[in-house]
This record gives sequence, C-alpha cells and structure tokens, in this order.
Amino acid sequence: RCSDRNKLLSLEDNRRRKHAALEALGEGNPGNVHELLYVDSKKDLPFVCISEGYLDAVRAGKIKVFPEIKEILPERQLCIFKDGTQVHFHSIISATGYKAKLVSFPKHLEEEMHLDREDMFQPLILFDAVFPEKSRNIAFVGMYRGPYFAAIELQARWVAAVFCGSVNEPSSTEKKIGIEKELKLREIKPRPQFPRPNYVYMCDETARRIGVYPANELKNSEMKEKLLQGPLIPAHFRLQGPGSCRNLAVSVINQ
Repeated sequence: RCSDRNKLLSLEDNRRRKHAALEALGEGNPGNVHELLYVDSKKDLPFVCISEGYLDAVRAGKIKVFPEIKEILPERQLCIFKDGTQVHFHSIISATGYKAKLVSFPKHLEEEMHLDREDMFQPLILFDAVFPEKSRNIAFVGMYRGPYFAAIELQARWVAAVFCGSVNEPSSTEKKIGIEKELKLREIKPRPQFPRPNYVYMCDETARRIGVYPANELKNSEMKEKLLQGPLIPAHFRLQGPGSCRNLAVSVINQ
C-alpha cells in the first residue's frame, strides 16, 4: 500500500505499483510458467486471481492453458480457440460472477440510478457508490465489483449517520458532480478489474465524512506504522470518533 494515505495515485502509478506488488507476492510474472500467462506491466491492467495451486498445476500439466475462445459448437461438444486449436469438452463452466437483479424498484428510480442489470462492473450509478442523485431515504452498500469489508462497513455507517441526522447528506451540487464522475467511470475503456482500485483512499474519504478517520492515531509513531504497513481492516476506523472502541480496535489491529 501507499505509505501516504492521503495520496491519490495516477492510473499509471497505480498500475505500476500493483504489478510490482503482485509479482512480489507470487513467483514473479506468470509468463515464466506459461507464455500465454505473460503479463505486460506497461500495457496490461493488473488483475488479481488468488489460487495457491494454479501455477503448480499448470507447470505439472494438470491444467492446460489455451488462448482466447473463438467459437463454441455445443452440438459437437467442440471448443475452437483463437489460434485454431480445437478441443472437445464435457462441460464448460463460466465463472462470470453475479448480476444485480433488483426487481422491486419503480421505473423512475431505475432510470435515476442508471440501472444496468447486465453490468457487473458498476450496475448502479450512485454518488460515491452509496446515494442516488435525487431520491431520499434510500442508499446502497457494496453495489460495485470488488467490495471489501472495511468499505462496506464504512458505507453502512455513513448511511446510518445520514438517515439519523448526525451527518449531513451530500448536497445536490456535490451529488451531481459525483454522478457525472461515476458515469465516466462506467464508460472507461479498457475496464480495470475493479471500479475503485484505490481501496485505501476510498475508505479514508468515507471515514472523514463520518468523523472516524484515525488522524490522531497517525500522529502516534507506533500506531502509525501498523496502520500504514498492515492490511486495511474495519478496526482502523474504530479508534476514534462516533462508534469507536479503541481498546478493542487496538487489540484487533495487534493480532
């Protein structure tokens, strides 16, 4: 992670750092195991796939790697790949994730939120992935590809704070500007793996909105090191402010 939590990296720097971090965690570039798995850090977007045994299985020949699929002929149980290779199959499993159904909303709300049930990257266009532009008393958490526990909890706390009146709802102008950014994000090409690649920045900005950003703790040299170098977890945002429980949070962080 970036040692400066307040710094929003450029797309190029973010891509470079992610590639370097992922290569350091694993065996380097997966292209060292199979040429079709080669990742060009200057061109390719960083995508994460966690599997302890995948590369070992490829290396041992237990998993065969093929290029992009060109055509599938179900009646012949035949798969034709981009390089012309043809392979007969018994079954094909498409690990494509989940689509947002959301069938209970009226048409005008679907239109306001730009609902696209086929878009698993960003099915709803919301201010900071939480609030619709105009409708009140409705909000969402985790409605984008790649939500994490700390972000979901912070979004839920933000919603609760707005609904109970302890935190002001974003202004109409702020929402309008935010929605325009979200629409541009949906149209970005090529698409990154996740719509919010800077997870730390996202959490910190939400934490600031509800008064739980650990600013005081970041002045403490011992705690600062743990907050900046360790994994980002919900306990980081239970150290100060509303809903805090510092002793328990410190205990969790120290584990």
